[in-house]
Amino acid sequence: MASPDSKALIAGGAAGAILAFLVGKVGTAEAADLDLDELVAALDALTEALQIEQIYDNAFDNYGAFATGQVICTVANRGFELPSMPIPRNKVLVVKALPTNGGWIWVGAQQAQSQDITVSYPLLANEGIGLAVTNANLVWVMGPVLNDGVAFIVEQG
Repeated sequence: MASPDSKALIAGGAAGAILAFLVGKVGTAEAADLDLDELVAALDALTEALQIEQIYDNAFDNYGAFATGQVICTVANRGFELPSMPIPRNKVLVVKALPTNGGWIWVGAQQAQSQDITVSYPLLANEGIGLAVTNANLVWVMGPVLNDGVAFIVEQG
């Protein structure tokens, strides 16, 4: 079975050939006979025959659907894992240090990394970062000031 990338290349080539053919017909008598519905049906059939899933999501399909949360560092200088929350394809987890924080928040990929300020990523109060991860629980945060924390948000859909 062909990979999704190779299927997309085949479909793109086929669609390109169809479009090139149609461009050649513009302004000719044959163009008047062109039925757009037939063209769309042909492209749909090609996509189905190649078993290609939709490559690009509509950015507004999930309009209004999002999940939020907060993690408070209840122990100073200890890393805290964000809760498990799958991140949908083509979406980004946004992590933002709370505006009331008294110190920096340190972000890492593991607990030990978040606790090591020489390798973790610093966030000032009210500063945020977008992370393309598959699950929120892949992110750890540490606050050297008791009860500092982060808020997070991700579109769902």
